[in-house]
Amino acid sequence: MFHTLSVIIKLSIFIVLSTTITAQVRSENILSPVEVPIEIVRGDMVVKLIIDGNPYRFVLDTGASNSVFLKHPKTKAFSDLEIEGGIELFMPLVNKTVDAGRLAPITASFEGIDFKITNAALIPWAETGLFSRVENIFYDGILGSDLFEAFIVEIDQAGQKIRLFDKEHDLKSVSPVNLALTNYRGVWTTDVQIMLENDKSWSRKVLIDTGFPGSLNLYGLESIDIQALTDVYGPHQGTGRKVGINFGGCIISGVRTVAFREALNDFGDVTGILGIDFLRHFRFAIDYDRNTLHLFDIGQQKCREGIAIP
Repeated sequence: MFHTLSVIIKLSIFIVLSTTITAQVRSENILSPVEVPIEIVRGDMVVKLIIDGNPYRFVLDTGASNSVFLKHPKTKAFSDLEIEGGIELFMPLVNKTVDAGRLAPITASFEGIDFKITNAALIPWAETGLFSRVENIFYDGILGSDLFEAFIVEIDQAGQKIRLFDKEHDLKSVSPVNLALTNYRGVWTTDVQIMLENDKSWSRKVLIDTGFPGSLNLYGLESIDIQALTDVYGPHQGTGRKVGINFGGCIISGVRTVAFREALNDFGDVTGILGIDFLRHFRFAIDYDRNTLHLFDIGQQKCREGIAIP
């Protein structure tokens, strides 16, 4: 539930909702995991969501505190959905505030499993700036914490599927590595240690965000800290380097890191984002009720010895 005046929804950018949207999802009982295929598009995890018998392409985003429906002028998608009032949303990508509709409860389904999404946002696609950076790639929306409140969700990028477990399951018995999560206004964070040279390390609270295309971004740093993280990689120079991190007791090297002086807007003591370019190397599950992220296929001995990301 949200008790603040703004909610963050993000897919490699932040959408700040300047009013509260309360979203709940209720699921049918699942006694065994249900597998749902995903498509990987430019790093985004795309799932087919069925609404009113029609298939739609939604991006799965653990960094989005609510779901967002995008209304495109060239299609009739979502034109029949009932709107219950309006909300204002600030769009940083286009640097303006736009009016959006608050949707009545919606029934959606995966593989015949129904769940409810309530009070979601309907946004004019042209006003958001979302996805316009990539030609010929179009999504119908963002599926955020709604799904994770309904099920324990395992994400398996290598197998191109997610698995939905009933919330009564406790995966700790089958997961060798379990990380404590903290709920921050509907999204999830954890603490990591940034391993530097000369045995130095920094403790940082980071957002677990499958909608963020990068690996590890750090924010609100001083110049001397940025210098410690400066190297050359990719298309940019002087913006980051590969570092090691302690992630739930696992020593992981080769993590691409970018540092910024600017702080994360409206995120309190959260000073970093751990994105899909890092998370895609692991099969993991998020259990919102138990505040836990599970890492699979990694033994404790391998964690202690260290894991190198290529």
